[in-house]
Amino acid sequence: MSAESHPQLDLRRVAGALRRWAWLVAAIVAGAFVLIYATSSVRTAMYTSVSEVRITPPEGTSTTQDPRFLGNEIYNVRSAGVRQGVNAQLGPDSLLVEGVEVEEVVDTDVIAIKVTSSSPEVAKAAADAFAENYELIRKAQLIGSYNDQAAELENQASALGQEVVRINEEIVADPNNPDTVVRRQQIAGLQERQAELAIEASNLKLESRLQGDRVRIEKTANTPAFADSPTPLRDAGVAAAVGLIFALGLVFLLEQMDNRIKSPDQVLKVTGGVPLLGSISTYSASKRATRKFHASQRTLVPPTSPAAESYRTLATSLRFSNLGKEKTTILITSSSGGEGKTTVTANLAAVLAESGLRVVVVSADLRRPMLGDLLGIPETTKGLTSAMLGDRDLSSCFESVALPSGRSMFVLPTGPLPHEPAVLLGSDMFGTVLEQIKKAGADFILVDCAPVLPVSDPLAASRHVDGVIVVTLHGKTKEANLAETVDRLRQLDADIIGIVLNGVPTAGQYAYSNFYGYSTYEPLATKPAPPGSEKGAGGTDPVSGNGAATNGAAEASARGAGPSGSASGRSS
Repeated sequence: MSAESHPQLDLRRVAGALRRWAWLVAAIVAGAFVLIYATSSVRTAMYTSVSEVRITPPEGTSTTQDPRFLGNEIYNVRSAGVRQGVNAQLGPDSLLVEGVEVEEVVDTDVIAIKVTSSSPEVAKAAADAFAENYELIRKAQLIGSYNDQAAELENQASALGQEVVRINEEIVADPNNPDTVVRRQQIAGLQERQAELAIEASNLKLESRLQGDRVRIEKTANTPAFADSPTPLRDAGVAAAVGLIFALGLVFLLEQMDNRIKSPDQVLKVTGGVPLLGSISTYSASKRATRKFHASQRTLVPPTSPAAESYRTLATSLRFSNLGKEKTTILITSSSGGEGKTTVTANLAAVLAESGLRVVVVSADLRRPMLGDLLGIPETTKGLTSAMLGDRDLSSCFESVALPSGRSMFVLPTGPLPHEPAVLLGSDMFGTVLEQIKKAGADFILVDCAPVLPVSDPLAASRHVDGVIVVTLHGKTKEANLAETVDRLRQLDADIIGIVLNGVPTAGQYAYSNFYGYSTYEPLATKPAPPGSEKGAGGTDPVSGNGAATNGAAEASARGAGPSGSASGRSS
């Protein structure tokens, strides 16, 4: 089953994972929200005030032609000289300045100076102080730069004048010198250059007066009426969003690390293609706990419940798996204890019996038998071991259990528990007992046995049955345990009929949908017994045909083993 051919399974698996870990996601998101909200709420309120300064680029240039222009001016605003002027202007209030940001206003020649402080008045005063000191210092720099250039030109002109005087003195001292004409030409050139320098210096002085207009305060700061920070709700909202992303990532990681069985495709992957016979929904009489799988009580589920429909589907799958094959005796086991194999055995037997089939349940869990408690019959007084050891006749060991429709199914209890169950279940005596029940005309013999991994009992018993069903518990059975269980059974050439996924949440993706609804279950007519036999009649012994003990039915009703039971849950 590929993700490409069944994309809905992936989406449903994601939805299932989110449902399983919803409490963790909610806890992380709520925790992040509350923590940041509480932290943000106790922070000191901060106010931001903004002043703006317009800076006109030199003639012939623009901010687009020289992108570094405003960047250089922003650097100047942040310079130590401007900051010293601001500190001197603000005095002690300068200690309340928490932050200064300078940035250009997009597509303009304006830079914005943003000052943050715990005092709105200080924020305004500091923003204006930065603008004023920057304007003052920058104007002085620009004017000083031009004046310095003019002074340099004037110095050069003065030097040329001195050179003219020197040459004139030489001409006066020696008027007959042949180079006099050349020297007079030299004087003319120097005087011309001196005049040019004087003009340039004069222009620079004039330009310096215009440079002051290049820097001016565009907008003074306002006293902020509301704090910019903290913003508890906004901060908490951002924290919750980050927490949600983190939680989803954590859920994904946990799901990747979680190797418990939760879906049919996992079963197919782990078992190497062993079919899934059915998925059993959880059941509880408590409406608040319909999705929770209880381990405290075990019972036959009501015929009209979703769980009962799951068992009917399982029974149908089992009967179809027998087409063309003789699989009458079926061992039902699990990987470990607490996965619901006994509950599945009892309810599957009840559904088969209600449909008119002759069903015998053999309680072969000779270590921790639970079937008697579930059905309300005595387990260790008489039963399987009594018949195998010859202490009692097999026909006297059965208990009859009444079903809601008035029909009955027969149960062979464990009898006294032996010291070595595996030896007893692997012996020919156990096979003989099963063969006698089969010859008596039972349509199905369901053998409830111990789990595979803790003990070897089911492996020993598997040689005497026609097939094995392995029960797994949704959200508990680990992939490695199921794989090892199947491997151990295959090593003994056991015929694994299929896997049952037990305890699927009612609202889960594989549970029977509430969409179809439920009506009162009407069992099929009783299957006619062969000539000369009374097999199948309620209350008749499956071996001898004589009336069997019926006290089990009364005890079952007294213990809530019928439709009034309150929950189905994990059974060993």
